[in-house]
Formats: sequence, C-alpha cells, structure tokens
Amino acid sequence: MIFLKHSFNSLPAKAEHIEKVIFALSTLVVATEKQITKESGLTKTQTICVLNDLMNKDLVQFDKKSKKFNLKKVSQN
Repeated sequence: MIFLKHSFNSLPAKAEHIEKVIFALSTLVVATEKQITKESGLTKTQTICVLNDLMNKDLVQFDKKSKKFNLKKVSQN
C-alpha cells in the first residue's frame, strides 16, 4: 500500500472526484500529480485523496522513478 504525502484526512474520495481523476488519466495516459490536478480541476488535496484510493483499489499504479501515475490495464476474462 502506497500513501502519497499530504494525506490529511481519512474520508473516502467523492465519486465525482474519482470520475474526474480517471478521465484525466485516460486523457493524459501517464501523468504527474500536478498534471492530473490541473487536468481534473481538483485541488491538490482532492487529487491526492483520489489517487490514494485508486492505488489502494489497485486501479492506478505509481512509478517511483518517474513520479508518474497511470491507469492499470483491466483484463477481461
């Protein structure tokens, strides 16, 4: 489990925030936290909360070296 810096609260991310981050990542494909924040129109804290939720649900992966996020491919079996 990876937690990004600035985890200010333990509340779950709002559904509309999740949708905005997923849309931003599907548009950008690979992006930094700053790029996702700008593309989604959310605050930095909202973006971080959503990214933490999505990583915990194994829907987003984070590359420590490049410090970029991307949506994980979902296999359809």
